[in-house]
Amino acid sequence: MDNDFAIKAANLCKSYENRPSITKLIRAGVGRSLGLSSNGGISSQKKVSGNGFALSNLNFQVKKGEALGIIGRNGSGKSTLLQMLAGTLTPSSGQVEIQGRVGALLELGSGFNFDFTGRENVFLNGAINGLARREVIEKFDAIAAFAEIGHFIEKPVRTYSTGMMLRLAFAIQTVLEPEVLIIDEALAVGDEAFQRKCIAHILKMKVSGTTILFVSHAPNQVIELCDRVLLLNQGSLLLDSAPNLGLKYYHKLIYAETGNEQKIIDEIIAKSSTGKKNGDSEEATDESGPQNEK
Repeated sequence: MDNDFAIKAANLCKSYENRPSITKLIRAGVGRSLGLSSNGGISSQKKVSGNGFALSNLNFQVKKGEALGIIGRNGSGKSTLLQMLAGTLTPSSGQVEIQGRVGALLELGSGFNFDFTGRENVFLNGAINGLARREVIEKFDAIAAFAEIGHFIEKPVRTYSTGMMLRLAFAIQTVLEPEVLIIDEALAVGDEAFQRKCIAHILKMKVSGTTILFVSHAPNQVIELCDRVLLLNQGSLLLDSAPNLGLKYYHKLIYAETGNEQKIIDEIIAKSSTGKKNGDSEEATDESGPQNEK
């Protein structure tokens, strides 16, 4: 793998087999034994499984120290992609290469044992991330100070609010100094003051060379943190561009009138095929003012 790149994804796919529930299978079996279909008529054979793609043939690279935003509507494959990059989900096909230790803030509470105290979970996550106990001890005070949850650090995590869990999870992942930090909508949970604190710390990590992958529906955060964005739609990559251009087409897509969506998708694909990517597009530069104002 090229030393200039932290992440490379080649022909990345994730498919799920659409299987019926156990209840539906039992009902279908009873119906067949009676010679009836589900609607009471004569049974007819139906296909009960198939493949649905959560991601289809994604190809992209992320340089070391770059911040990549991933945007798209709900169900476009953003979280599936981050889970594969974090190693918690296996691709159906294709390859992912990552250089460096990965820290991930995915589902809130993931990586926590809810019966352990905050302190115990700090050491658990340190071990998961390959740190020796001595290293975690050295960093513990910094983690507790960043989280700002006071005496709750000694309480079971099941007693925490969602905001407290976010504080501890973010503190663990950032203070443990990952080389690649993956964030999936985690900042949407915290209060505004803590969000600003997190963003400032992420920017500091970025300056120090940490690679950032960031999923958010908050345009201002994407613009502030990211160097470029990937726009996903129904598991496919529509556009790899500067943040302002990507957000422009994202907004056009989500606010598209009924029947006009495919026209906008074709427009995005045509824009992508021009090869003006990674901030080189004049349009991306020209629109930075209005988009920021929005």
